Amino acid sequence: MGIEKMNESRTNNSVKNILLNGSYQILSIILNFVVRTIFIKTLGEKFLGLNSLFTNILSVLSLAELGAGTAMVYSMYKPLASNDKEKLTELVCYYKSLYRRIALIIFIIGIILVPVLPYIVNVDIEIKKVQIYYILYLLNSVSSYLLLYKTSIIVADQKEYLVKKYEIIFLIIKILLQSIILILFKNYILYLIIQLLSTILLNLCKSREAVKRYDYIVDKKELPKSDKKEIWKNIKSLLYYQIANTMLNNTDSILISTILGTILVGYYSNYNMIILSVSGLCGLVFTSLQSSIGNYNVKSNKTGKYSLYKTLNFASFIIYGFFSIMFLILFQDFIKLWIGSRYILTNDILVVLVLNFYVCGILYPNWCFRFTTNLFHDAKYAMLICSILNIILSIILGIKFGLFGILLATVISRLCTTFWYEPYVLYKKIFKEKVRKYFLHQLFYVTLLTLIYIFIKQICDIIIIRSALLGLILKALCSSIIFILICFIIFRKTDEFIFLKERIIKFIKVRK
Repeated sequence: MGIEKMNESRTNNSVKNILLNGSYQILSIILNFVVRTIFIKTLGEKFLGLNSLFTNILSVLSLAELGAGTAMVYSMYKPLASNDKEKLTELVCYYKSLYRRIALIIFIIGIILVPVLPYIVNVDIEIKKVQIYYILYLLNSVSSYLLLYKTSIIVADQKEYLVKKYEIIFLIIKILLQSIILILFKNYILYLIIQLLSTILLNLCKSREAVKRYDYIVDKKELPKSDKKEIWKNIKSLLYYQIANTMLNNTDSILISTILGTILVGYYSNYNMIILSVSGLCGLVFTSLQSSIGNYNVKSNKTGKYSLYKTLNFASFIIYGFFSIMFLILFQDFIKLWIGSRYILTNDILVVLVLNFYVCGILYPNWCFRFTTNLFHDAKYAMLICSILNIILSIILGIKFGLFGILLATVISRLCTTFWYEPYVLYKKIFKEKVRKYFLHQLFYVTLLTLIYIFIKQICDIIIIRSALLGLILKALCSSIIFILICFIIFRKTDEFIFLKERIIKFIKVRK
């Protein structure tokens, strides 16, 4: 296959992944809004907080995964590029045994934590039922690991769209059945059983698709010790990221429940669900391109890598800057319209939530380049320091300032560590450029966003309409148009804007 055809194939796979992932994410946002609304109306805020708390506890237990998933996908890039079926079979066999051990470890640790639940669940609910709910959640988490090793080859081969169709089908079925159960029976146990069965059946379908496309992976072959050693070297480095990401993103609800009460977790989770949904939608642009970026970085020179990196940074500013402003302008009105004024959190909490969303978003290009240029060894300690700092600050600031303090701790931790260190490593080792260029760009972006927000806020404050829904729609349209116009005027002649425009035009022509 020629280079041009390989590039075209890589682009087509990226486009398909983005389209299918985007469709799934949008559908997931809509359906999860539906089922959450029904959940709140039928089971109430106590179960809402409990549901969110268990999600975070099981996310913490996922530390036992050790970052093996990322290492597994990374180890498959080279044999896929050279069509080395024997090596791929060896890798799949090795990861099969590894993931079964991981599932067992998570289950054992999860069961050990059952007696600790009364100290974490800070709400007046009968503890016996809480244990049943938790075990169902645990089984759902464990089952997701049993067949994961087969589908990783699809992800590494940039063909995630092959299994995304199953995720869409099972998402619709799951949400439909859960909604019916909540409306007719108001039964949380049945709600969780449907979730568990959906996970098991979905993984079986995805596994069958992997075997169908790569039938050779069912053979049994032993991976050489030298390859195992290299994989574990990567896993050890990735473990730092796994620990850091877990402590940064999945401990807030546990701390909120322990320090402030489980009901407040439910209030926070309404905001967090929306932010995570949008973040997932935005992030798939980068995650869907990761394999293509990895392939590009293998073949490109320093100048080409730096040009791509700057373009990704500009894209992250546009995407996450846009949604940050939308959140600040529309969030409170939306919560009030959706579930009522009693669920609205204070504006200072909203600001720190949005700030955390934006900081996470603009770090995506660093994340992509870190993994695709084999630099995940270099920044591992920064991530670990960040996570430890987050826990310490969350406890101190949480006790002193409540929910605002816990959320602010995450932002401070990122700004003090990964925000500056990861680009420093990239600029020093990959681009051979001065890192101050990166920080000057980020300072300019933040200043511009602040000014755009102030301007849009002044305009939107004028919009006073009796219909809350119509007012929300008008504010959204007004904010979007102003943001797009200002960014177009300022950036239309930059290299990054021109590059993105050409790519979008090319994409539209290809789809036609």
